[in-house]
Amino acid sequence: MVMSVWDEAADRFGFLVDRWLFEKPERTAAGLSWHRPGLHVHFGVWQHNNESGVSTDLEDTFGSVQLSCLFVACELGPPQRVPEGSGSRKVISKRIGQHADALGLVMPLVSDAATAGALFERCRRGVDSPR
Repeated sequence: MVMSVWDEAADRFGFLVDRWLFEKPERTAAGLSWHRPGLHVHFGVWQHNNESGVSTDLEDTFGSVQLSCLFVACELGPPQRVPEGSGSRKVISKRIGQHADALGLVMPLVSDAATAGALFERCRRGVDSPR
């Protein structure tokens, strides 16, 4: 599973390097990570017992939050628009696209440190729906 992530996610998340000035992706045991000062993006696959999935986390200097929470905090839609369940390679490929699309919408809203800090804090407090 992770080898398909290495190949496909690097291309789908390429906008992080091209537009948002992240370094080229780093391969990890679970997937890929992109880094720039003050912000890191981690996309990977996971397995636990008989379940598997994908996740995208964004990390600032205070810790990490899930993309699905930021997506909701940015008022871009429900967390179901960033699904994490996976299975076959085809489903993982679909999830890579969904996560890349969602992150593409979130990035303009978290590129400013002040705005990002408030959104990240909202997710850390467990507020996962707009008020």
